Amino acid sequence: MKIFFSILFLSAILFSCGKDKTKADESAVYFNSNAGSKWTYQPSQGSAYTITATGRDTTALGVNYKVYSSTDGQNRYRAKAGSEYFQFLVVPQILPNGVNELFLKDNQTVGATWSLSQSVTVPNIPIPVTVTLGYTIRTKDTTMTINNNVFTKVIKVGQDITVQGFGNIGSGTFFYADKVGLIKSDVTVTIPGQPATSASENIVSFELK
Repeated sequence: MKIFFSILFLSAILFSCGKDKTKADESAVYFNSNAGSKWTYQPSQGSAYTITATGRDTTALGVNYKVYSSTDGQNRYRAKAGSEYFQFLVVPQILPNGVNELFLKDNQTVGATWSLSQSVTVPNIPIPVTVTLGYTIRTKDTTMTINNNVFTKVIKVGQDITVQGFGNIGSGTFFYADKVGLIKSDVTVTIPGQPATSASENIVSFELK
């Protein structure tokens, strides 16, 4: 069971590239790195946590990232290059050197996709396992209300998770709002022989500088 949760965790870190349908909206920006900006999230399990932009930079795998501290004790590293948004993540024993995850392309139209098949090493599995992730722009320019906050120009990104030898094991949905970034996420994974496991996260409050 731990093996499959290790694979599920990969769904949050593998980046992708693929078929593009480009239509830029120069007025919308799904990123904020101004020092002191804060975002508080409530996961479906556990306590709420707050991410704060520090104003510091760091470089990883050739990408210049902005550093964000968090009350959960784990820094976040995010970057924007044109219309593409990245975050840097490390998974001990699986991806110890880290990976640049491309999690959003804001210039793509509805139906655009990008994907990647990545060979990774998972503890207790003697050979590398191929994890394939597929991302799709589901909707754009919508309005959402979460915890009495109204968000505009929201992009909904769908994700499918496929593991070599097991087929499709899950899916995710991520919502990004103009000027704010991630406001909501839902992920469900079905482990063979086990009930489906779901996790979600909603933004509670934010303060942009």
